[in-house]
Amino acid sequence: MPALQTDYTSAPPIGVPGQIATTEKSNIVSAVVKNGPLAFGVVTAHGDATNTFQPMAAARRPAGISVQAKEVPETNTDQYPNDYLADVITTGTVYVEIAGSVVPGDPVTFNDDGTFAAAGTNTLSGAEFATAATDGIVMVRLS
Repeated sequence: MPALQTDYTSAPPIGVPGQIATTEKSNIVSAVVKNGPLAFGVVTAHGDATNTFQPMAAARRPAGISVQAKEVPETNTDQYPNDYLADVITTGTVYVEIAGSVVPGDPVTFNDDGTFAAAGTNTLSGAEFATAATDGIVMVRLS
């Protein structure tokens, strides 16, 4: 029998990267990962072939933000493996990890690799930060 949890943190995280944040109306699309793996909670690019996603890179067109999945193989606990069916949110709310400080209403900015940064070089169209955070987990609202 596994050990029982006997202590708890007084400040659990608001969420984890790629976790759906609220139950408000959202749109999530699925496609096969190419050039993976693809981390959860990052800006994801359209792939070169129909019905594919790939990790973000400079000059790529964003598809949305990768959503956390519980059913990925145990060896890939925080990412989709290559050739795996991935979910990407295009409208709705999702948690991501931010480098730097943001406040609600700030535009969502990210680096060429798809990670989020307050001083990122790219802006995700139709997206804003919905909560405040400094170097931590923050909610993004996509519209």
